[in-house]
This record gives sequence, C-alpha cells and structure tokens, in this order.
Amino acid sequence: MSNHTLSKYHEQQLLDLFINTFETDPQVLTPIIQGVKAALYDRDYPTAFGTLQNLEAYVARWTPSRALSYAHLFSNLVESALYAPNSSNFDNDKTKRILSIGGGAGAEIVGFGALALLNHRGNRDCKLHVTAVDVAEWDPVVAKIANYMNQNWTDNSNDASMSLDEQLANLSLIDTDEIKVDFINHDILTLPRDRLDFSKLDLITSMFTTNELFTASRVGTVNFLKSLVECRKGTLLLFVESAGSYSEVMVGTKKFPVHFLIKHVLTHNNTWELLSSADSKWYRLPPGLSYPMQLENMRYFYRLYIRT
Repeated sequence: MSNHTLSKYHEQQLLDLFINTFETDPQVLTPIIQGVKAALYDRDYPTAFGTLQNLEAYVARWTPSRALSYAHLFSNLVESALYAPNSSNFDNDKTKRILSIGGGAGAEIVGFGALALLNHRGNRDCKLHVTAVDVAEWDPVVAKIANYMNQNWTDNSNDASMSLDEQLANLSLIDTDEIKVDFINHDILTLPRDRLDFSKLDLITSMFTTNELFTASRVGTVNFLKSLVECRKGTLLLFVESAGSYSEVMVGTKKFPVHFLIKHVLTHNNTWELLSSADSKWYRLPPGLSYPMQLENMRYFYRLYIRT
C-alpha cells in the first residue's frame, strides 16, 4: 500500500481540523492527558472518558496520528474494494453506508472525510454516510468534527489569498453533502437491533476496538460477530488492531491472537471470506507536517473480510 495517495497539503488539512477545533496547547493539556493515561492504564474507562474535558484532550493527543494512518489505509485498501465495479456491493445507490464501531474519538470519521476528498478529486458521484457507535459520550466531539469538515473542507479555489498550489489542492475538497456523520451513544454489544439495519451497510470497521470487546465480553462479542450474518452480500468488514501481544485474548488458560478468534467465528459457516490481510503494517508520518503535540507512527495488523 502506498503512503502517498493524499497530498501533503491534504494531510496538513487533516491536522488543521484538530488544531482549529480543539485545545492543542501542550501546557494546557499535559496534566489532563496524564490523568487520562493513568485511567486507561488501570482500564478505568468511566474516569478516562467521563468528562468532555478528558474526551477532547484524548482527541487532541491521540486522534490526529490515527486519523492520518486511517486516511491512508482507507484510501489505499478500502477504496478499491468499496468501489470496485465488479464487486457485489457496487450498485446504483450512490451513498455508501458505513458503521464505525468504537469510532467516537473521531479518527475513523476524519479518515472517511479524507476518502470523501479523494472521491471529489476523482469526480466520483458518491456520498458517504458514516454512523459511529461508541459507549462513551462522544456526541459533542463527533459534532465538532463533522461540522468542521462540512464548513471548512469546501471548494475555496477562487480565494485570491491562496497560493496557486493551495488553490489547485482545494479543488478536491468536499462538497457539503458528500459526507454525513451520525453518532449513537451505546455499547455495540447491547445495541437494540432496531437501531441499525445491517442489511443496508456497505462497510463495517472495528479499529482498535475488537480486542476491548472480547475483553469486556467474549460471549457478547462472539454473538455480535455471528449476528453480522444479516449483512448483505458484498458488505466489507475491516478489523485493525495493534500488531503483537497487545492483541491477544485470554480464553481459559490460553492466549489467542484476536484475529484467530475473529476468523474462527466469521468463517466457520462460510459466510465471510478473507479479502486481504497483513500481520504487521507500518504507517510512517511524512516529514514536514505541523502539529503542536507529538505525532506517532503506527504499527498494526488488519483483516478485511467480505460477505459471501
């Protein structure tokens, strides 16, 4: 997968979203972030994500790196599968419906915003409707991110204050109706079935979330994965987790890689087929990006399944 699908200008646009939407001054955020890190280490999620101040500090510190990584992953891996002319989910419906499990912190939403940029740049007549489901109350964060994209990522190519390069780059910014974002504040494992219609989804993502779901409830997670049989033929299912021992789940006295458990549940009755996978991929930050806080490279594994 290439790491250069998005221009450097657009990569900086992704970072500017966070700079212009949230507090990013390290002097202000450092003590808050330390408290969030301590709560996360103790797996005390109610404390870590219990206040809007903590949520926004988490987003400012950790979401930008992941958003850049997801933007490249989506644009290189997901785009080709989602819009393949010979794929069974390529139909006359110009709206692609996406479910983001655990996507309240916004990295997936911004990543799909980048996909909307590419759709626009390629003159693809397509819209994205992203529904993020998360147990924490990320509603105001999601609203700020969605509003920023729809208000600021518009075509300003005639702005005389911009350089020629910026004007040309802005030609590929999204129209205001090219991405719609909804948020559901609920545990995906107990979400009432009438809240989501799995049969209408084109893509489901679980990014750095599946391991936590198995930790919270192995039975509940297995049952949820089995329920995805309701998805229509051609639906894509993307799992991304940390590469290495961080993504192991204890079952009885043994540890199993989370991707092994996913495969066991999804493929036992031949309803899902593995479309693409990697056990270790790196997203490495390009030079020259500007952000007030530290950005990190990301190592991960992924599994992309398709409903057969």
